Order: sequence, then structure tokens, then C-alpha cells
Amino acid sequence: MPIRKRNDVWYVDFRYQDPVTGQSKRFKRTTGPTTTRKEAEALERKWRLEAETPPPPPAPVKKQAAFSGFAKHFLDVHIQANRKHSYWRSAEQALRVHIVPFFGDRDLREIDAELVARYKAAKVKTHALKTVNNHLGLLSILFKKAVEWGYCEKNPATGAGLLRLPPQEFRFWDREQSQAFLAAVEVRDPVWLPFFLCALRTGMRLGELCALTWDDLDFVKGKIHVVRNYTHGRLVSPKNNRGRVIPMSPQLAVILRAHRHLRGPLVFCREDGSYLTRDVIKHPFDRGTRRAGLSAIRIHDLRHSFASQLVMDGVPLTAVKELLGHATLEMTMRYAHLSPTATTAYVAGLDEPVGGPARDPSWSHVGPTR
Repeated sequence: MPIRKRNDVWYVDFRYQDPVTGQSKRFKRTTGPTTTRKEAEALERKWRLEAETPPPPPAPVKKQAAFSGFAKHFLDVHIQANRKHSYWRSAEQALRVHIVPFFGDRDLREIDAELVARYKAAKVKTHALKTVNNHLGLLSILFKKAVEWGYCEKNPATGAGLLRLPPQEFRFWDREQSQAFLAAVEVRDPVWLPFFLCALRTGMRLGELCALTWDDLDFVKGKIHVVRNYTHGRLVSPKNNRGRVIPMSPQLAVILRAHRHLRGPLVFCREDGSYLTRDVIKHPFDRGTRRAGLSAIRIHDLRHSFASQLVMDGVPLTAVKELLGHATLEMTMRYAHLSPTATTAYVAGLDEPVGGPARDPSWSHVGPTR
């Protein structure tokens, strides 16, 4: 029977033919608070009609656009209005140099998952895996907007699948190497000592160091407030829009106090008070590296050196995450392997008896003495 009553509850149960697949299917549902047969029968008729009625056809795509033209439209309307300028620059370059030359003037509706897979296969042969993943992510965002704006019906990049990346490698200096570098800078370029000491004691990004102002330094509480970032000639918020507070080491506080100048609000700047650039910083950095006899690393690797030294000293990864301003702990986990002695100590601590004195570690049995 299409409807039946059990324990004061009405049930609707009928078979119907799926209007899309043509398969025979079964429909089962309770009527909820319905209390009369008449109401239950009305619901049964309504649900049967809904189940047997074919869905409306998808709305036809009314707009037409070539990929090359839509890519520019996408950059101007979506990326420029919703993303940082640095992201716009990288997206514009990826589209102009790589993606648009491949897809050309094809109509967006003609680009399918197979063509996206062909792009992926071609780029894997010539580019880093992370770069290919970045391109696929950008393509997915572009086609998502194309669907929303009515230029195509589906996103062909949805099922492309990102490439599995190998563990990320990075270079860093340990504490002894960092000290040798700072000593070399103090001798060769003493005016740069405050900048490089701040980099190695705070782990700030290069743009954050360049944007640091005297108002961001709290000498009373020994804190540095990271609230802005200088990149590509623009002052923006820190990466991931995550401002943070970093403790100021006593040595750094002394050096920064002595560094106080009258060239303007920036802590680190040129002689005319303007912003530093990577090219300006690179020369004293390379000179200090050579004078100290150290292996060459990037300026950004000073940030890795800060984090690595903390982890090797047993500082918890969660604390390092907050100091670095990482959005997720997963990003900080790249440093986890640098703390073998800490994990060894944790495991060794399991040998300690609960509530009693430590035992001689030479004992070999794990059970009670006999």
C-alpha cells in the first residue's frame, strides 16, 4: 500500500520510475506530524509527482568568450579586486607566459577535462611540480568564476588532481654559523648589524623587516608588533593577513636602541628614509657570508635559521608556528625532524617511575623483580 499507519505514525511507501535513468526505484518516508489519512494521502500524491517529474534542463549558457579574453577579464574583475597585488602579479605572469599560450582563443565551453590534463602533462616535463600545482589551482579558480558568470556550464579543472610534492628542503645556519655571520657583518658592514640581527632573532619575512616602524617596537614590554609587509613597491598586510607579536631578545633590544636614527619612521631604511629593497640588502648579505666562510643561502633562509635553531633547542612546534605567523601547523612541521634529541628525551621519560625516584637506566628488565 502507498500509505500505512503504525504506532500513530503514517508511512508513505511506493515504487516509481526515475525520469532520468528509467530505473525502478522505491520511495519511503514518514509524514511527520500528520495525524489524518487525508493529509497523508495528499503528501503521498505530492511526493509521487515530485519523484516522477523530470528535472528542468540546465539553463543555457548565454555568454561566449575566448579563453584569452576571459583570462584578462578574470584578472581585472576578480583577482585585482579580491587578492593582494603580489598574487595578482604571479597570476598575471602565469596566465600570460604559460596558460594563455596553451589554451589560446578556444571558446571556454570547448575546454574539457582532457585538455586540462594535457596541459598538466606538458608542464610536468618542463616545470617544478609546485609550479604546475599553482597553475592548476589558478585554472580552477578561473573556470569557477566562468561558471558563476555564465560563460560555461562546468569547471573542467575540478578533477585535474594536484601532483604529490616531495618533502620540501631548505637551507639554514645553526647558531654557531649565525654568530659567525653576525661577527663578519659587524666588522665589514656594521651599519647592517641591526637588520641582520633582527632577522635572525625574530624570523620576520623580508617584507616585514622592510616595513617595520619605530612605533611597532615596544621597548618597555620587549615586544615587536608585526602589522604590515612591504612587497613589490606596495605596503600591504602580513602574509595570510596574520599580524603577530614577537618577543624582543635583550641583545636585540640593546642593538635597536643604539640604532635609533632620525631618517624617518622606518627602522631599516636607506639614507633618504625610503624603503629597502632585496637588491640593496643582498650586497652586504653576500659580503658577510663570504667573510664568515659560510655556505651561501638566501636572505629568506635567515627565517628558516631562526625557526630551525628554536626547534633544535626543543621549543614546541606550536610556539614556533605562532612566532613565524604560519596559517597552519602543517607548514611548521617541515622543521619537526630537527628535534631528535627532544623526542629521545620524551621517550626516555617513560622509564621514570610514577611518583618515585629515577631508576638506574642500566636495568634491563621491564617487569617486577622476583
